[in-house]
Amino acid sequence: MNSLPIFYEGQEIARLIQTPHGYLELEYTKNWQLHGFDISISLPRLNIRHTGDNVRTFFENILPEGRIRESLARQFRTSKENIFGLLKHIGQDCAGAFSIGGPATRGTYKELSPGQIQSLLHKLPEFPMATSEQHTSLSLAGAQHKLPLFQKDGVFYLPQQGAASNCIIKLPINEFPHSIENEHFCLELATRIGIPTVRSRILQLPDHKVLVVERYDREGSDFHPRRLPQEDFCQISAISSALKYEQDGGPSFYDCAVLIRRYSMQPALDVSLMVKWAAFNLCVGNNDAHAKNISMMRQENGLKLAPFYDLLSTTYYGRKLARRMAMGIGGKRNSFFISRHRWERFAQDIRLPEKAVLQLAKSTAESILTALDTTAAALTKSGIPENTIQRLTEHIRFRTAGVLEHLEFPRN
Repeated sequence: MNSLPIFYEGQEIARLIQTPHGYLELEYTKNWQLHGFDISISLPRLNIRHTGDNVRTFFENILPEGRIRESLARQFRTSKENIFGLLKHIGQDCAGAFSIGGPATRGTYKELSPGQIQSLLHKLPEFPMATSEQHTSLSLAGAQHKLPLFQKDGVFYLPQQGAASNCIIKLPINEFPHSIENEHFCLELATRIGIPTVRSRILQLPDHKVLVVERYDREGSDFHPRRLPQEDFCQISAISSALKYEQDGGPSFYDCAVLIRRYSMQPALDVSLMVKWAAFNLCVGNNDAHAKNISMMRQENGLKLAPFYDLLSTTYYGRKLARRMAMGIGGKRNSFFISRHRWERFAQDIRLPEKAVLQLAKSTAESILTALDTTAAALTKSGIPENTIQRLTEHIRFRTAGVLEHLEFPRN
């Protein structure tokens, strides 16, 4: 059998094992069984060797998806279904607290010039996760090309030999103009109305702009930041990333609410935050908010919702992207016509008083309308073209006014 060590802060805590038949198993070390914490809610510290789908789905969700995974598989001459084989090459710095494979080392950092960053970004379609560089072992979930780096005092570094990144560089999406400005605007807007989100900024490279997103699963501003345990709702639910959409069998808001109440150390606050997240996504038109876009992270006293991320107005692009929401509200996934009746049904689904949910949805929409102009003014001063900001602002203003109006409609 093949095995990969799993490290937490330099300590080996478990091993990921691939059997001769290709099945994945997980075995904790004796010391970590007694003194550690669970790698995942779905993989508790027991004096057994974990087998079955829970092991595969947790680790599969660490890997990139779609064409990026296919490209990595070709590069490493393995199957895109070979989770073990892929993690062996790119698992040393991934989402959350654990480093998979490699030696128990803190790693090193290679300083990058703006031109070198741009060169790595240009190579991403052929060499995802900077695999063109020696000694890199980086993994990020998702289907969009992005690059994990370390940033300190305005200088960027490439993590090597298992060193931890602390930010993510996201490229513009070619077929969707202003995607960088769009995401930055939505993140800033959410922050201004009190929804916890990751911090972002736009960076101008020689040829184009990119979005720099700070990682919420890293702590500390010095080299070798502390890795923080987290897992998305696909991992918590023990389902494949291929099932991240509700229509494909992925978690619904009801499922998420059940998991929050079961595991969060602040369930009432976190369920309310989930409602605000749902209302915000409806108002800005983020139809791609699925189970991998919501996570929980471990604190000293327990688990709580992580800051929100990947906020983007997909309806801004009209028919180019899905017109139906990834997660339905009150049994309806139309991204605009959500009536008061649907919100009331949504409240029943997630076991909250109807009045409380209606008030959360209404206050979120009203806060957006209040904050739109100040957000637009601030981002215009930061260098985003005024016409781009104006179009985004008017699109979100129109949608949000419509959400408020439909909150008064009894049925649809």
